[in-house]
Formats: sequence, C-alpha cells, structure tokens
Amino acid sequence: MRCPSTGAGVEGTGETTKRRRAAGLAEARRRREFSGLHRLHRVFVLGSLLVTLGAWQYAAHTLEERNRLRFDRQADQVAEQLRERLNAHASLLRATVGFIEASGDTDRQRWQAYAAALDLQQRYPELNGLAVARLVTVGQLDAFLEAERAVQPGFTLRPPHDDGYHLPIVMATPATLERRVGGYDVAFEAERRQTLDRAFTTDGVSLTSPVQLVGSGQPGVVMVAPYRLARSGRAGPGGAVVTSMLFTKLMRADLAPGRRTIRLRISDARQTMLDELGDRSDTALDPDPMFETRRTLDVYGRDWQLDMQSTRGFRAGAGTATPWLVLLFGLGIDALLITLLWLQGQAGRRLLDSTGQLSRERLALANSNERLENFACIVSHDLRAPLIGLRCLIDVVEDDLRDGTDVATPLGHLEEMRRRIERADAMIEGVMAYSELDAPRRTLVDTDLGELVMQIGATLGVEDGRLVVTGRTPPWRTDRVRLAQVLENLIGNAFKYHHDPATAFVRVALEHIDDDWVRVSVIDNGGGIDPEVGERVFEPFVTAHGTDRDDSNGIGLAIVRRAIESLGGTIALGATPGGGTTIVFTWPRRIDLDTAPATTVRPGGGNGPGPALPIAA
Repeated sequence: MRCPSTGAGVEGTGETTKRRRAAGLAEARRRREFSGLHRLHRVFVLGSLLVTLGAWQYAAHTLEERNRLRFDRQADQVAEQLRERLNAHASLLRATVGFIEASGDTDRQRWQAYAAALDLQQRYPELNGLAVARLVTVGQLDAFLEAERAVQPGFTLRPPHDDGYHLPIVMATPATLERRVGGYDVAFEAERRQTLDRAFTTDGVSLTSPVQLVGSGQPGVVMVAPYRLARSGRAGPGGAVVTSMLFTKLMRADLAPGRRTIRLRISDARQTMLDELGDRSDTALDPDPMFETRRTLDVYGRDWQLDMQSTRGFRAGAGTATPWLVLLFGLGIDALLITLLWLQGQAGRRLLDSTGQLSRERLALANSNERLENFACIVSHDLRAPLIGLRCLIDVVEDDLRDGTDVATPLGHLEEMRRRIERADAMIEGVMAYSELDAPRRTLVDTDLGELVMQIGATLGVEDGRLVVTGRTPPWRTDRVRLAQVLENLIGNAFKYHHDPATAFVRVALEHIDDDWVRVSVIDNGGGIDPEVGERVFEPFVTAHGTDRDDSNGIGLAIVRRAIESLGGTIALGATPGGGTTIVFTWPRRIDLDTAPATTVRPGGGNGPGPALPIAA
C-alpha cells in the first residue's frame, strides 16, 4: 500500500471537494435539462390547448355561417312562395279578364260554365271567390239598376255613396258568395277606390292594403284587374275582376307552419296582416331565436314587410352541440396529454432523484474509500510507532539485565513501556470509536442546545463562569447523544489542552440559521492551533501542535468531524482575534433516520454538506 505524504490530508480534502463540486455540477446540469424538457412540455400543452380552442372557434363560426345560410335560404323560399301564390292569383284574374272581354259581363250562363271549369275551391282554396264588378257612372246608375233587377229581382246597390262612380258586383263564384256580395259596391271605400284607380290607370293588377272582407269579417286583401268593353261603339273601362284572400288560408300547403322551421309576420304600411310571431299557442316559437331577418316584398303596388324568426325546430336541426363536442373532445385529448406528460414528468423526477442519490452514494463511497486508505496508512504508521518503541525498550532492558545494571534503570524503562502500551490502547479505543460512527443512528429526542452545553460543563467539572453560552436556538428533535459527543469533545479539548488551565475560558455561541440548520462556535482563549497543522487537525492522529503527546491519541477531532459530516453538516477553523481557537460547525435541525449519511441537502439547494461556514467567528 502506498501511504500518503504529510500533506495527504489536505490533498485528500481537496480531491473530495473537487469530486463533490463535479457531482453537484453534474446534478445541476441534469436538473436544468429536465427543467428545459418540462418547459417544452408546457409549451406543447399550451399549443395543444390553443389548437383546441381554435378548432372550437372555427367549428362554431362555420356552423354559424352554415345555419345563417340555411335560415336565409328558407326566408327567401318563403318570400318566393308568397310571390308565386300572388302571381298565380294575378294570372287567374288576367285569364278572367280575357274571358270577360271576349264574352261580355252580362252572359251569366257562360260565366257559370267558366266558373265551374275553374274549380276554385280545389285549385285556389285561399281565395274567398272570384267576382265581376261592372263600372257604372252616376248617370248610368238608374238604367243599370233597372236592367239588373229584370234579371235579379230585388237587386240593390250597397252601401250607398256618391263618390263619382260605382263598381257593383254583378256576377260571382261560388254561388253562395254571389248571394252574399251581389250588388256590393267595391268602390264605396276609399282604400278600395284608390286601388281601382291605380288598376284603371296602369291597366294592370293591383292589391289593396289590409281590409275587412265582406262576408267573413276577417282581415285580408283584395286583388283587382280591370277589363275593357266596347259600349256605344267605343272601347273603354268596363269594370274589374275582383278576388279576395284570407292570410290564414294563404299560409297553407307548402307555406303551412308545420312545413316550415321559421315563423313570420306580414305587415303592410304598419298594418299587420298575419302574425305568427305573436301566437303564444305555437309551441314551435323560440323565445330566443337564433336568427331574425326582414324582407320587403314588392307585390302589385304594395310593399309587404316580412319579419321572420327561426323556431325551436330550426335550433334542433342546427347542430349547435357540434362545436361543444369538438371542444370536449379536444379538451379530453389535452387532458390525456397532460396526464401522460405529468406521469412522464413524475417518472423523470424519480429517475432524476434516483440518479442524484446514486451519484451522491458514489461520491460518499469514493470519499469513504479515500478516507479509509488514508486512515489505514496513518493507523499502520502511528500504531507501529509505540510497538517499535516497545521493541527498543525490551532490547535495552535485556542489555541492562545482562550487564547487571542497577534495578532502577530497568524499572524506569518498564514504566515507559507501560505508558506506550496505554497510549497504543487509547489509540485503538479511538479507532474503535471512529469506526462506530457508521453504526445506525440513535433515537431522536427533544434537545435544548444551551441546556445541553451547560450539562456538559457540569459533567466535565468546569467551574462557574468559565463556560458561557451566548445566543439561543429553539429546541428541536435531534440525535442528542451524537451532538453531546461532539460538544463534549470540543469543550473538553479546550480545557484539557489549555496552556494555563487555571485561566481557561470557553464561550459557546449559538446561531439559528433557518428552519434546517443551526451554527455552533466553540471559542477558547488557549494557545491556538499550530498554523502548519491548520485544517489537518481534523485528520486522524493529527494533534493541534503537530507533536506527539502521551495524553492525546489524535482521534478526537477526527471523530467530531466524521460525526458532523455524517449528518450533512460542516466543521472548520475560524479566526480568533486576540489569540485562542475557534471551531465552528453546523448541525441539522431535521434528521431523517432512513437517509444515508452525508446526503443531507444543504440550504439553498445543491448537494454536499451543510451551510458554508464563515472564516471569522
């Protein structure tokens, strides 16, 4: 075995520090890499959430546009169907105008045949009927009444008025309608007369604004188309073909509410003609419609306002749940992704912790092997020294006995042999104590550090006033036996090896660093430690003055250091202005009995021993 030189202890400590620093840097690098990967995971999850929200918004916007297009298409379809219905009625009027102009407005037989061929109730169920109203001036009224009464006894003109001309109904279909409206003057009302004037002026079909229909008493509209006849050799206005319709009947067949997913209100000049939006009995009405619109329908001289809203049925077919399903599906995938990344992160942390633990154990093993090698070399050297001295003394005693030397001389040599044997025995006991520091820890008990120091002083027989405690730390649970061993060794050394025991004074300064650590400084007024020894004083078999003493085995401070470092603490020499020795060490406030020695995490992060110690006390 190659034993280290005199400076091996310092060099070994330097190598240990290098290894510890390298291990700390390696673990810090691994943690940075893991932290970087963790940040990448968070960015990935955030990106996935943004994609999910974007897909949700896109689906909602696309669905909104699709439903808007569907609603607009239905609204246009309803408006167009209304226009087609009115166009069909206008075509009927034009056909009837052609018939009247061809056959005249007095041939009832031909009219009845024409009306039967129309089959109004089947083809135009929304119409109340079809009538022919003859134009009669005020001067023609008496002759007209006489002629009509000859054909229809009891024929009367109603209601009476004198507004320029008359337009009484002379023929109508169906027959029931003719009995009700025969003789009714279409021109008696201002609204109807304005429509007639417009029709005669434009020679085209015209619509009235909403009016009360004769016979039914319900609101509707009247559509008129003028016809021309040749009278007295001249062609001129002969009258008008008239039809009326109820809106309740108009909204049938393809326009029936049951076949639509929209409801509407039809108004003309602020007069409501049909109001499905106000029908509270209609369960299809949506109190919060998805869409609303207004259309203007220009029909035969009138502007109809069509207000339309979507119904519950429209909402049911709108697929409004689709965007939410997209969102839920995306969030489900994101949750699964987060769970997987979290599990991966937990596995990564466990792996990182295991790697760090393994690294620290390897570092502790390397340090232990180095200390063991140094210790074996030192032990072999220092234990051999008393044995060599014994062998020399035995040789001297043998020579004295052969030469017949005075008995006192051999007895003195034998006494020296006894002292060396006792010193070797003390060394062996120190070695045993040093090795026992790796034994399992004892039970943790509540400990008051100041009280413990004073108990140690009493045990050592220190006089009052020569051992003082400054500062205070809160009591905590710790390895009281090992802490007492450390303090007793340091305090005992301060008194035992003082150059003038009668004036020896020791101060123990206590400092609460944080919730994890306390700092203890043992300060004496002795002769100090030989500068050439320095920090090597904590090496096995190295004494404070670098010389062999019979009353010192050089193990005490090594035991102290190993006891402290086994719990993750640190120990070092501090400066003592004015002379003396200051030894400062840190002690953990939290000890895990299941944690291996030298694995305590230092405050502020990182690995290795406890808080760094100040040089000055």
